[in-house]
Amino acid sequence: MRPVARMSAFILFLGFTLNASFLGAGEVEIARVTDFTGTVTLVKADESERLLMDLVPLYPGDTLVTGKDGRVEFTFSRGDLFKLYEDSQITIDELSGREADDQPALRLTLGFLWTRIKVSLTESFRPSFHTPTAVLGIRGTEFETVVSMDAASTVTVDEGAVAVETEKKSVVVGAGKATEVEVDDKVAPPFTATPREKRDWAKWRAQRQRKLLKTLPQRLPHMRRRFETAAERFGQFNKKVNEVASVLDVEIETARAAIARRDRRQARRSIKKINTIEKRFRQNSARFRKGLNRLRVAGKHSVRLETFVQRNLAQLPADKIGTIQSDLAAIKQTREQLRASVRNAVQNIKAMMRKVRAFRQEVKQMSREKKRRKS
Repeated sequence: MRPVARMSAFILFLGFTLNASFLGAGEVEIARVTDFTGTVTLVKADESERLLMDLVPLYPGDTLVTGKDGRVEFTFSRGDLFKLYEDSQITIDELSGREADDQPALRLTLGFLWTRIKVSLTESFRPSFHTPTAVLGIRGTEFETVVSMDAASTVTVDEGAVAVETEKKSVVVGAGKATEVEVDDKVAPPFTATPREKRDWAKWRAQRQRKLLKTLPQRLPHMRRRFETAAERFGQFNKKVNEVASVLDVEIETARAAIARRDRRQARRSIKKINTIEKRFRQNSARFRKGLNRLRVAGKHSVRLETFVQRNLAQLPADKIGTIQSDLAAIKQTREQLRASVRNAVQNIKAMMRKVRAFRQEVKQMSREKKRRKS
């Protein structure tokens, strides 16, 4: 085989060897608002916000916030349906939709979300849900998730099953069962769920809120430690994924240089390394993403808690207000310190994903050009 032909064959091989999960362009639509009533605010990833006036697409980093009279429904392209009820807040995580085989993740900061996941025999679709106290792995089709102001979460499953995971424990909640997760990671064993027609989540949230006014001085240190732990782990995950990304970046440039000088042997070695390193990058990105969502949902919840405290100062124990405000100030300080690093970390991961996609597209374009010249 002539050198040009061999290089053409190699380039074709290279184009189909890189992981196809990095294909695609820019930000993609993750979901779409299909109905809403009352006051609903759409907050974009850049923190700009506007009242919802029409049915709009939702992208990575978008947040929906409902007022006391607001409700909103949205769907994934598969037909999965979500209903967010009054005084609630949910976010599509920043890295959703970045890869062809990616599973979207949602962060429920506060409130009540009803979910129905469409069953498919030919598709493995398992989105994850993050609350301030738990991560939900979806194995079933219909369930309700509620987050109260004290950060407690309750999960009630009507069909299928949901895996509820905390830092210390995980349980699987089957159909007709429910569980509650407290801020100290205590998970109730699955118990028989209240019949759907008798559930009153507004009442449950109000009861938890009244209790919080009495117990906030005891609960807030748990929330602070949880947030600080999430921040520390985020830093560890971020460091690791950056290390792997740096190695991947070097190998991509090595492969580009080898292709440019027609060094077939070096290019083959580089592409093998790229495939191996990319796998490690994906694994570390998944850990980073989980840590990011834990941090983000805890941070957003602390913002809601600050507002709650300011509105209810008169009902809090007077001798504890100073301690409460000190804990909230410490959380806010950590949150603000992390703002830039979180944004940069997400941008860096997206940039590396774009670089891998661009490299593959370059190789495919070279292959097409070789074919045209040969013909």
